[in-house]
Amino acid sequence: MRDDRVKSNSLLGVLSLLLMAIITLADSSLGVNPDRRVTVHNQGNIQLVINNRGIIAGNEFDDPVADPFSGDYVNACIYPRNSGLIYELYATLAVGGVVDGDTLASHREFNPDMAPFGAFEYQSLDINKREIMSTHARSELDIICHYYDTITSPALVWQGSCDVRHTPLNLRVLQRSMAWSGGSLDDFVLFDFVIQSTGNRVIDNVYIGFEISNMVTHESRKDDFGEYWGPLIGFLKDHSSLEGCGHKDKAEIVYIMDNDGDPVEGIFNRQSPLGAVGLMFLGSPDNDVKVSFNWKTWGD
Repeated sequence: MRDDRVKSNSLLGVLSLLLMAIITLADSSLGVNPDRRVTVHNQGNIQLVINNRGIIAGNEFDDPVADPFSGDYVNACIYPRNSGLIYELYATLAVGGVVDGDTLASHREFNPDMAPFGAFEYQSLDINKREIMSTHARSELDIICHYYDTITSPALVWQGSCDVRHTPLNLRVLQRSMAWSGGSLDDFVLFDFVIQSTGNRVIDNVYIGFEISNMVTHESRKDDFGEYWGPLIGFLKDHSSLEGCGHKDKAEIVYIMDNDGDPVEGIFNRQSPLGAVGLMFLGSPDNDVKVSFNWKTWGD
């Protein structure tokens, strides 16, 4: 997503995906310990791990995440529900722009505030969930968190292959994810991002996106990166309309799937990942938004 010019202390972007007072976050060298957390959407047919650092459907397979309400353990993204079929998107928020002629980006450099301010807030429209029921909720389970790109310590931000110290864009992100369990509403999780500049410099040519590192497998095969390793990633720009007559409906979905469904001796079974999971951009208050997709090649 692109926005041409953003002034300081202004709204940088509101991003919707189908994946108060501002508390100043000091640099980690001053003793800040970000309260990093993970949690789970476990309402519908998609079971999804999220964290408070801008990462969707990504966690270490040897460390599944417990649903704070049911106690069920989930790895990355399970679809269909309780199938053990893992679709690891590891979708990581990235924001870039030009500041005073210098191109800057925040990607894997987002962190929450110190405890208890980095904790998730849970809200629900469900009157049976009295402990989290709220008139501010928008779904059966809203999970809300805030995070920032202002920490620069190499111990807490991703350095990549280059030993370059992170230069913040001075961003604050409000993330709200929403999920339902109803029959026609249980195969997606809705994300709303409000991204705000808190600095005193203008950010030009703003881009907002996600990097996806894909893996598709069954839980019983998660340690086998040989025979059953073959994830694919793609971008569905449009699809044939139900109206026919050659009409196309815009889709703009980035998706992951397995390359062959992992048959055993030519036969598909319950451990065969035959579906696909993806991210779809739904919209922004800025009507002049351009959506694009780029492949990334791993290797030397």
